[in-house]
Amino acid sequence: MIRYFLILICFLCPVFSRADEPAIDEIRKKYNEIEALKLDSVSVKFELEDDPLSGKIVIFSDGPHVKKVVYESGAEHGGTTESYYYSNGDLFFVFKQDSHWRFSGNTRADGQSETVDGLKELRFYYKDGKCIRALTRETESPNADVLNEKIAKLPNLTLDDADLAERIFGKGSTFYGLKWIF
Repeated sequence: MIRYFLILICFLCPVFSRADEPAIDEIRKKYNEIEALKLDSVSVKFELEDDPLSGKIVIFSDGPHVKKVVYESGAEHGGTTESYYYSNGDLFFVFKQDSHWRFSGNTRADGQSETVDGLKELRFYYKDGKCIRALTRETESPNADVLNEKIAKLPNLTLDDADLAERIFGKGSTFYGLKWIF
């Protein structure tokens, strides 16, 4: 009985995972096209009064068409960079990187407290306003210089958080509307 159940799962899982592949391929194609463009940009920096949060928003456009919005912010122990990609006004992809640092509890050879840096990546693929795939990967290291290399070697894991995907989509929709402010 278990054998038949496992065979059924092995048979069905590839079907489910391939169902959105044409849409994912199209999203990757649009992403690569935008990254290859020489886009105009407008940047606004912000800083909150009496708060360590600061950052900037950069809007990239091809004439009147917003193609990409990058939001960067940071505070005392970390920061985020969120890149939102648009096609014909529709958000189709978000790449988010969150970084942080903390004390490890260890002491370095020079007597200073050791810190550990962390990096988390999230990818959201949208079609017709719905998240069709969300991926994540995360790593930490006492050497911040190796984080990008280290995370690139990790597999992406499926992120099952519909609420987060919806909040990110809402934020991306809000950012798209900023084109009228500048």
